[in-house]
Amino acid sequence: MCGLAAAYLLNLLKGEIFFPGSDHMDQWNQITNVLGTPDETFTTRLVETVQRYIRSRPKIRRPTWEELVPDRMFPSGNPDDARKTREGRELMSRMLEMDPLNRLTIDECLQHPYVRCWYQAQEANVNCPETYNHGIDEVDLNPEEWKQLIFSEVSEFQQKYPDGHRPEQNR
Repeated sequence: MCGLAAAYLLNLLKGEIFFPGSDHMDQWNQITNVLGTPDETFTTRLVETVQRYIRSRPKIRRPTWEELVPDRMFPSGNPDDARKTREGRELMSRMLEMDPLNRLTIDECLQHPYVRCWYQAQEANVNCPETYNHGIDEVDLNPEEWKQLIFSEVSEFQQKYPDGHRPEQNR
């Protein structure tokens, strides 16, 4: 989950899709082209066919986060901006860690110095109003159909909560 949020953040910072994969294999290749070849500790925990695939590919060096997200992509007008830039890169690197055992959890992300100023326990510590339906993950839609589906969901949400969603409304 954190990895997806970090990818969206990178998309916003760079103004382009960071991992533009066309299917699951191409997606993997896009990710490893940017984040480098995963280490052997991670690779050995994968199913054997995936291990063979990873080992058959050329080793790709993981670039530094300064290379991936240069200073010019962050604000630079205030004295605190250099610290915030370091914190932002550190957060993205920990969120986009290839190995999920080393990746930040949602709670760790929310407590990270880069975003902690926006954290409000009453917003984060609420029960989900409904269980996520994973069936949507299996739907094969083209980009226009996805856009329409997302638009419909947002419109439905706005009709249900015209003044915005407040956690205390669900208690």
